Amino acid sequence: MALARQLCARLMRLTHDGIDEVQVIDGFVMRLELGFNNYGPLDLRRDGRDMQAEADEEIADWAVYRACKRTSARIAVMDAFDLSDAGAAAALGEGEG
Repeated sequence: MALARQLCARLMRLTHDGIDEVQVIDGFVMRLELGFNNYGPLDLRRDGRDMQAEADEEIADWAVYRACKRTSARIAVMDAFDLSDAGAAAALGEGEG
């Protein structure tokens, strides 16, 4: 309980200094709640997963989804303005630089 009180005090200080920091923390808390609700409490002493491998897979998934999003946006510009792929990339600010 002492850790929870310390965390609350630190969050209160951040709330006064900047709401964005608290919103970032809230995003992490939401992810932890989702895991708790779906899989039960986190028990790092007994969890045999390779967390580095899990993280690497998540990063790879993120990169694929991000590339899909960028490609989808480029295709939408190409379709809307009848542009080439290079023209759409330039219109979206992609490419060199």
